[in-house]
Amino acid sequence: PGYATALLSVYESPPAGCGGAERLLAVLCLKAAVGRRWNERRSGEPAISDAEKAEVRARLLPATDEREISVVLGRNLDNL
Repeated sequence: PGYATALLSVYESPPAGCGGAERLLAVLCLKAAVGRRWNERRSGEPAISDAEKAEVRARLLPATDEREISVVLGRNLDNL
């Protein structure tokens, strides 16, 4: 998979040992990657492929049914 779909996979189904902080980081990195690479801005600068865009579109909305409050709020609640 490409970078965007790999990040989405970590958010959707985190590997063993990954918790809310890692999932939050994955979704924030995904947001940044999509913002920077969704459209090609300069020639020679890599963009997200059309196939990967289609996969992200198909998987993103179902993945937004978030139940972990720390990910929803965008902060680690362990230190409160």
